[in-house]
Amino acid sequence: MRTHTFIASILLVCLAVSCVSKKKYTELQGELHSTRVELANTTTEKERLEEKFARIEERVADYNAKINCYHSRPG
Repeated sequence: MRTHTFIASILLVCLAVSCVSKKKYTELQGELHSTRVELANTTTEKERLEEKFARIEERVADYNAKINCYHSRPG
């Protein structure tokens, strides 16, 4: 009987310590939502910047080709 009481006491303490209040749970859900929105925005911005960078690299390659063309001309 003592063993059952002891185990029940341990379980009760574990449950009491591991509980999260409704307020804290709601706050964490809000933080999770905000983090997901921020991640989505950051991902969109990253993709936009990668596309812009690719266009800039193409322009640089075109300019370098023109420069090389002028350097290879005689005279």
